[in-house]
Amino acid sequence: MARSRRSRRRRPSRWQRLPLAVRASVLLGSLVVGLGLIELGARDTVGELPVWSVDDPDTVVMTGHATRLWGMREGVKDNAGAQATIGPLGLREPVPPVPRPAGTERVLVLGDSSFFGHGVADDETLTEQLVVALRDRGVTADAVNGAVSGYSVAQSLLLMEDVGWSTEPTLVVSANLWSDNTWDAFHDEDLLRSRKLARGNPLVHSAAFRLFATWAASRLGGGRLVAVRPSEGWPVDKVRRVPPRRFAELLDQLAREAAERGVGFALLKPTNRFLVDTPSASSAPAWGVYYQAQEIVAAHHGTVVADMTPAFTAAFAEGAAADDLFMDLMHPRAIGQRLMAEALADALVAAGWPKRSLIGVDTPADVSALVEQETTPRIDDGGVGSPQRNLFAGVAASRSEDATSGCVPWTVEGTVDADGPATVNVGDPAGRSLGQAVLDRGGTFRIEVCTSLSTLLLTATHGEERVQQTLAPGEHAALNFR
Repeated sequence: MARSRRSRRRRPSRWQRLPLAVRASVLLGSLVVGLGLIELGARDTVGELPVWSVDDPDTVVMTGHATRLWGMREGVKDNAGAQATIGPLGLREPVPPVPRPAGTERVLVLGDSSFFGHGVADDETLTEQLVVALRDRGVTADAVNGAVSGYSVAQSLLLMEDVGWSTEPTLVVSANLWSDNTWDAFHDEDLLRSRKLARGNPLVHSAAFRLFATWAASRLGGGRLVAVRPSEGWPVDKVRRVPPRRFAELLDQLAREAAERGVGFALLKPTNRFLVDTPSASSAPAWGVYYQAQEIVAAHHGTVVADMTPAFTAAFAEGAAADDLFMDLMHPRAIGQRLMAEALADALVAAGWPKRSLIGVDTPADVSALVEQETTPRIDDGGVGSPQRNLFAGVAASRSEDATSGCVPWTVEGTVDADGPATVNVGDPAGRSLGQAVLDRGGTFRIEVCTSLSTLLLTATHGEERVQQTLAPGEHAALNFR
């Protein structure tokens, strides 16, 4: 006879005998304690996400911006001794009316402080003088100054999305390059991604959340998130704000976005004092690969790259002093702004614009051939002069005060006696690079640096030979290979 099986009930555990409300309270309390411990531990391992942390006075053009890291606030600002009027769109005035008058071309110029017009008055900017230059060449046009101090092409793309396209341009000219090429603590797109996460997020003040978000971004292909711990100070290692290949990809994206809207696209190849003084250095690795990126994108989209260097070197050869053309190493004065306007107008008219619209194509450009040509310098400058530094409260400082304290502008000049190509590197006594000049065949050089050091170490290479010289302020370098 089969034995019947009786199910045996297990006796409830002590935990199970507790009232449901008590168990829920214990679980909730454990969760809170656990999260608290994670939060305390995370505070030692993760820093603050970027949020503009400097209260700017009216004498500073640059201020915080919700989507682009920084931008400009409406009002009349002191602009390195000149006046800059910023309008309601956060762009330099005058901004022409919308809708655009029939029969009028409209050129929108993107870029950084060199094209915003650092140190020049409202009526002396590239865009204002471009209107005159085009009129002299028979083209009826107005212009929008879409340049903002310190802007990379990544930020300019966002500016176009925010306000640029709404101004109804018929041609967009990208002069972006100097800020993209700059060595700084972080890649711009990593900062933009991190700022987007921080903006309007109630959990942004939680270290545990930031730790999880950083982990998720790296594991799930979301890109790097940037968080800085004030106790560690400003990062020493430097990267290009926009690496060369990414620079080309973003220029290509801008050209394709313009094409989708039936808007033309062109590029402006910027120049600086070093290139004008030393034209043979046009292929210097600091910017050569970025110039190459411009050429690749322009060729793909069948557009023009307007080169500024010939106009400046011609003026220099005709007797114009470098100090008349540039305020410093990078920023053109009013005369330089006019030279750029005329060179850009000449290039556009020579390309057949506006009859030829310069509208690009909708297929992506192949930029795989671009390769970085210079190793990353490791200069512990504490973020002097970097707008990125103002995105983190614990390491932030006023650009007009603390950011420049201890940093002395230093123009290093000298000669290299060599019968062939030579490279001059300016560094600190430990060998960290501060600047470089590349000469085709010896000659004079000028390198602008900003440092608190009392001596610099100059190293010149010529083939396999190398000579060095220690330099004090005011001394002239003489580096001889023969």
